[in-house]
Amino acid sequence: MADWFTARGFRAFVLSYRLSSNGYLLPVPLIDARRAVQLVRARARDYFVSPHRIVIIGFSAGGHLAALASTQPVPGAPEAEDPLDRVSSRPDFLVLGYPWIGAISSDTSHLSYCKLYNVMDRCEALRAAYSPDLFVSKDTPPTFWFHTFNDETVPVEQGLRFYEALVKAGVPAEAHIFANGPHGTGLGKADAALDQWPGLLEIWLRAQGLLTPDKSVIQP
Repeated sequence: MADWFTARGFRAFVLSYRLSSNGYLLPVPLIDARRAVQLVRARARDYFVSPHRIVIIGFSAGGHLAALASTQPVPGAPEAEDPLDRVSSRPDFLVLGYPWIGAISSDTSHLSYCKLYNVMDRCEALRAAYSPDLFVSKDTPPTFWFHTFNDETVPVEQGLRFYEALVKAGVPAEAHIFANGPHGTGLGKADAALDQWPGLLEIWLRAQGLLTPDKSVIQP
């Protein structure tokens, strides 16, 4: 995906965040995602990017994290000693691919964060604190979302909950649900139908004005 974005004129950053599978349970990954956005925004001039056109994209568990970062940002504190803390961690746009929105659930009939990381005793508290669909507001970034109908790992209903929350909050959102395709399809994996989603994303990005260079940004 980084190559896909750079081929279209973006500067892409890949976040290596601390994983729950390595013992770093929430909110640690969320802290990393917030900090990444703050880093890019605070150093926008160094990176030759616009601080107001930051897109965050995530797939599966990364989609859960991207959605969390977009619905639970921290505001900037202008008087903070650390320059990174002076800017907001809110991304300006959100792109989700088969996101694990319902990761934290006591329902273990599908992949469950609580069961996976042995925190069933705290599951309801974690769900209330870290379910992105519960925190959607009018300030959530415009969103592009795609999923497949027969995703057996992350049911499409999870993404639909997030999309419905966006609609209720009045957040501009675009949704694409493909009939077939397993979880983890990436850029489409040569599937005739799923191969179309990157093109749809490009159209959406163009509609947001993101394929037109920001003339206020001084390029190297």
